[in-house]
Amino acid sequence: MTTLLLGRRLKHLAARHSWRRVHEIGVGGYGILGIYLKKRFPELSISGSSIFEDEITSSRKVASMNSAPLELFHSDVLDRVEGRYDAIWWNLPYYDRRIVFLLDKLFGQIVEKSLLRPGGMLTLGFNSIPLDAETVLSSMRRYSYFRLIGFETFWWNPHVVMTIECHPA
Repeated sequence: MTTLLLGRRLKHLAARHSWRRVHEIGVGGYGILGIYLKKRFPELSISGSSIFEDEITSSRKVASMNSAPLELFHSDVLDRVEGRYDAIWWNLPYYDRRIVFLLDKLFGQIVEKSLLRPGGMLTLGFNSIPLDAETVLSSMRRYSYFRLIGFETFWWNPHVVMTIECHPA
């Protein structure tokens, strides 16, 4: 469900902004969101990463079958991600016991590596039962670099889609 809601938000943001280069953390076994955006915005340069090599292999096959060229590679959070992006998104692993560590790593790497251009966006999707929004916001607030600009909840579902804008000091 989070993937569907995240996709809806990303499509809206991509249509509204002049994104040229975007990255997905945790592409899963199918690369669904990257393929979805590539089909709607063919000019968009889309990369994606996963900590699991088998997900990268599988997502490459699915992207190829859908004629959706994506740059996919192995990375733990943003360890191997380089360059500047207009947007980064992650369907958070909200059941992972290390989620606070992963959130801190995410925000820290974006700042340390200057991965988002000024005004760039980080969009996060998660289930608010195992991971409450305040935990995500607490990690974000450790850096003055970020500003919450969108917070979607759904009356019929406990999922949240949060959009955060990058404002370097």
